[in-house]
Amino acid sequence: MAEHAPPPARRALARVLAPVSVAEFFENAWERTPLLISRDDPGYFADLPSLAGVDEVITLGSCTAPGDGQLVKTLPDGATSRQPFPTTAGGRPDIHTIYRRYGDGHTVVVNRVHRSSPAVARLAHLLELDLRHPVGANLYLTPPGAQGFAPHVDTHDVFVLQLHGTKEWTVTDPADPDRLPLATSGRTAVELTDPVRLTLSAGDTLYLPRGVPHAAATASGSSLHLTVGVHVLRWIDLMAEALAVVAEADVAFRRSLGPAQLDVAAAPSERADQVGTPAAELAQRLAEAVHDPQLIERVVVRMSHRLLSGDRVWGGHFPALDAVAGLSDASVLTRPPGVPCQVRTTATEAILEFAGNHVSGPLLIEAALRQIAEQPVIVVGELPGELSPADRVDLAARLVGEGLLVPADPIARLGS
Repeated sequence: MAEHAPPPARRALARVLAPVSVAEFFENAWERTPLLISRDDPGYFADLPSLAGVDEVITLGSCTAPGDGQLVKTLPDGATSRQPFPTTAGGRPDIHTIYRRYGDGHTVVVNRVHRSSPAVARLAHLLELDLRHPVGANLYLTPPGAQGFAPHVDTHDVFVLQLHGTKEWTVTDPADPDRLPLATSGRTAVELTDPVRLTLSAGDTLYLPRGVPHAAATASGSSLHLTVGVHVLRWIDLMAEALAVVAEADVAFRRSLGPAQLDVAAAPSERADQVGTPAAELAQRLAEAVHDPQLIERVVVRMSHRLLSGDRVWGGHFPALDAVAGLSDASVLTRPPGVPCQVRTTATEAILEFAGNHVSGPLLIEAALRQIAEQPVIVVGELPGELSPADRVDLAARLVGEGLLVPADPIARLGS
């Protein structure tokens, strides 16, 4: 079998879309129309969970919180039956009952599988870096001759990665970007009119924009697929963030509405004067504020910081911690693939932010931090800025100790 696990330098989105280019995808499909990518290569996603590994994902993962695991089945009358995973007396998923439900035609759904599968976690995280939007993933195992969910639309874009078997998808191409749903509208049942039928085989990718009506079912064999959901940050999110930033500096946005302004018994004309006019004035102040490059920079940094939050750790860092005592000017350090970071400054500090953590110091370390953020490999003694040799080693030791950098030798051993 060919090896399909991507090397660290390969962009995750390019892998999911190949042979379609990323540029072609954004020009022709993104938020517009479904896209089926057939590969005739069952092992293309061999590094992701397999049919034989679903049991371990369920029993050894974190499927204990409400909603982590579901059993779903479309009933003969078209209604959808949804049950949480049954649990044992110890609170763990009852795998034997899940086997029986699967045998009865229920689709086994592992929600948020990026929290329990390291391979899926890495893929989701790398896709976040490529797309600059939050990403999550669910795993779906459907028995032969079954359908999980009734026809519906989702409120987020998805990439369907077929891992095992085949599945028949029925979709309606809206061909209308105005159908993009609100993120709060929830899963909505729909009728499929003039549908297109698509067959996904192992190794294929299907992209569905949010708002596209769809359903999926198996025929004579079982199907395992990974749905990677892209929870896009929209213009409305940017404007809300900008409003929050403006309100921090302008007290007018923080003042309360008066009782008269919230009186629903008032005449509409009165309400327009009491609410509409002040709101229009505030909207004008917001419009003027967003022309400030510094404000927009703050907004974008705050939004992008969401991708750096959390506690993703890919493992293998303890050997690096053991190497801290031996660091010197000659030490070569590297940032593991898929670990993002960004630098921001205040009036007195330079701050390097990365997954769930940060390192800060006086402005004189800014140049060194920016090199670390921009280059995957650095030599301690070559860090720029007005730093003494001891300062450089101390900064490197902090970044290794806080989980961002590792000495090159431990990385080489881990990759061997």
